[in-house]
Amino acid sequence: MFSLPEWAPSIHPLLIHFPIALLTIAVLFDVVALVVPAKRSEIRAVAVALFTLGAVAALAAFFTGRAAADAVLAPAAAQTLLTDHADWAERTVWFYGLFALARLAMLWFDHKERLPAGKVLNLLAVVIGAGGIFLLFQTGDRGAQMVFQYGLGVQAVPQEGLEPYNPNAEHEEAEEADHEHAPGEEHEEAEEADHEHAPGEEHEEAEEADHEHAPGEEHDAAEEADHEHAPGEEHDAAAMVMHPVTTEDGSWSWEPGAGAQRALTERFRFFEGSPEDLNVEEQDGQLALRLEGGPVLFVTGDSLASIQGDVTLNLDRFDGSVRVVHHVRDAQNYNFLGLEDGKMRQGRVRDGVTEIFDEEEQAGAGWFTLRVVADGTHFRGYVNGKLVVHGHSDAPAPGPVGLRLEGSGTVLLRLIVIQSLR
Repeated sequence: MFSLPEWAPSIHPLLIHFPIALLTIAVLFDVVALVVPAKRSEIRAVAVALFTLGAVAALAAFFTGRAAADAVLAPAAAQTLLTDHADWAERTVWFYGLFALARLAMLWFDHKERLPAGKVLNLLAVVIGAGGIFLLFQTGDRGAQMVFQYGLGVQAVPQEGLEPYNPNAEHEEAEEADHEHAPGEEHEEAEEADHEHAPGEEHEEAEEADHEHAPGEEHDAAEEADHEHAPGEEHDAAAMVMHPVTTEDGSWSWEPGAGAQRALTERFRFFEGSPEDLNVEEQDGQLALRLEGGPVLFVTGDSLASIQGDVTLNLDRFDGSVRVVHHVRDAQNYNFLGLEDGKMRQGRVRDGVTEIFDEEEQAGAGWFTLRVVADGTHFRGYVNGKLVVHGHSDAPAPGPVGLRLEGSGTVLLRLIVIQSLR
């Protein structure tokens, strides 16, 4: 029975070089057939066989690559590479699959001497086959970046017993060995032990105990207690907790706490329900959103085209549906990744009609992090870093990101991080 080597995360890296080699050599054989007329038919037949094998190998690499991609957790910076790599690979498979079928048909007609304008068609076939190398390059370039730039699928080298090389180590050891205190130098501990106060010198503790403030002088603690902010002045720390923090590219994060009710009112837009439909409380540093019925759908931030969103929450005291909504246009048109009816569902609501891209059984017990990635035609959903659903559909128009809650009970929310990918 076949088993993978210990170093291999999947079969994909073992297969990926076969289509590259076969298809490249096939193009070379096509070129040689043009310049060696005496063996043209035989060489061309070899080229067609190589194109056919290369197309089959590309198909195998494509499907094993999809499985490998679903098994790794790519950082946000690599998500677009993952999408582009998959898209270019699909184009390559379609191109060389159809091209190999066309070349097989041409070879058969040529053998039967029924190929019209054979010389022109064969020359055109050589040019088209060589042009497909561009697709191979684009696919391979993005795959190489994922491995060598972001380390996807690569195991770390064990570092036990290894210490970073320090070129100054010998010099430092020699300095320590030869170091002698200068004459009269005293250790700080001895100085402290033998220290005697000069006549009239008072200990710092006594000075602090006897210290009397000058008239009008106030203690810092009293100043802080009595301090009153000028109208409209806010504490920076409170502002960071209360409101979502936005970056220049439209990414944002929200770690809710004190003042969350105000943040929901001022910074979020409600497409369904209103802030009054949520009973908002802070419990042990987390935001408790209590809902009776609903639904409520609220978003914030700019319209984003490609996103990665992470939401950390707890649904132990909630009975209903929770959706991370993205590319929202209105209450009747949005994409989502949700937990409902014991399943994780990924899909789209278009004109009020729900379309499911993918769904799997998934329990939501305790604290967990939902991750949604929507990039082009690819939609991926993770729980605690493990991919659960992976669907495909047409790319949606840009839109903001938020949450949709429907049901009864309390949703505990700890953190939302939304990153723009493109």
